[in-house]
Amino acid sequence: MGRKKNSTSTVDVGEKMRDPIARVLEDLIKDPKQLSIYLGCSLQAVNQYKKGIARPSLENLSKIADYYHVSTDYILGRTVISSVNPDIQAAAKCTGLSQKALEVLIA
Repeated sequence: MGRKKNSTSTVDVGEKMRDPIARVLEDLIKDPKQLSIYLGCSLQAVNQYKKGIARPSLENLSKIADYYHVSTDYILGRTVISSVNPDIQAAAKCTGLSQKALEVLIA
């Protein structure tokens, strides 16, 4: 019995790596083993998230965002602002300044 086909199983590996979630997770996940312990899932699952082979569940997506102190919108590729600080998010949206520029101004 083979793997169940889903929308991501027909996409080649190169295309999966271009997925916004995979690109962000590739950058974020430096220690897959520690993240797998935090999530309570297998190391293989975390490596599949990182490579774009599989996507985390909504619960794991939220946990990953909490673990790395970034917003879920950042992981999903909906914003380039990784901060969970609503003031930084709002200021970036209103001014168009980058997160780093805003952090320098705040400091």
